[in-house]
Formats: sequence, C-alpha cells, structure tokens
Amino acid sequence: MLGNTVVFRTWNGKTFMYNRPSKPKTESFQQKENRSKFSRAVEYSRRLMADPLKKAEYKEIARQQNLPNAYTAAVTEFMRKPEIEIVDEGKTGNQREEIRFTVRKKGFDVQWVEVKIVDESGKAIEEGRPKRESGYSWLFSSTINLRNEHKSQVIIRVKDNTGQIVENIFPGDQE
Repeated sequence: MLGNTVVFRTWNGKTFMYNRPSKPKTESFQQKENRSKFSRAVEYSRRLMADPLKKAEYKEIARQQNLPNAYTAAVTEFMRKPEIEIVDEGKTGNQREEIRFTVRKKGFDVQWVEVKIVDESGKAIEEGRPKRESGYSWLFSSTINLRNEHKSQVIIRVKDNTGQIVENIFPGDQE
C-alpha cells in the first residue's frame, strides 16, 4: 500500500496498481456469514499448509482441479458444501425399502453419511449408516415402508473432511 490511496498487487508475475478498496458501510446477514466462513476457511488452510504431507496432498488436488496451488484447494474444499439428492425410493423383494441418494462435493470426498427416518413428531423410527454403492451413489436399506408412513421424513446428514455437517430433510413419501 502506498499512503492510504493506492494498493499494489502481483498476479501471474505482473504488478498492478489499484485504488484502495473501501469497506462496505453495512453488510447483510448473509455477507457477514460468508465473511466469517471465509475467515474459517483461511484458518483451516493455514493449518493444513503447515503439515508437509497435507500440503502435498492438496497440491495434487489443486493440479487435478486446475487450481493455482494447495492453499487455494484447501480454501475451496472448506467453502464447498456437500449436495444431497434423493434419487430413488423403492421396495425390494424382501419387503425392505431402499433409499438411493447421491452426495456430491465437487472434487472432494466426505467422512461419513448417516440416515435417520423420523415420524411426524420427530421421533426416530430408524437410523443407520448407508452403504456407498460407487462414486457419489449411496444406498440405505430400511425396514419401514415409507409410502405407508405419510408424515415420515428422511434426514440425511453428511460430514465432510473439514468437519462441517450438512443436513437435508426429505418427505418420506416422495414419488
């Protein structure tokens, strides 16, 4: 920074001169949340970069995802949240209900996935860990006929490698 008016930045080996950015006078709740999450992402990335093995791992991830460096890959992982989508609910021959769903976190894996089926009062009817079929695809076999349990809900929780937990709730009688 030169004085309080000009900032110099280097990008791809070239130096650029910019006006000093001004902080916004007011921020929305979502902007504050995003700023807070990004601060946590930076802290997470700095911790990982201090470990040479983790840094090498993220350097490879950065190469695969065409990101500039390991640090950016770690920030990217923290900022992305897993996406959960139910693909199919169907009966098998042994009267077990199967729930197939996908869990995607572009370019990154997750630590665990769990499924809970609750009744209309929120009481757990059944819960457990699904089986990974392949890639993003997961399968949960239930003893409950979700089509008869019209007010039941399927809750899918995912914990990613950054320690963040994402939860989606789906109605149990999806067609």
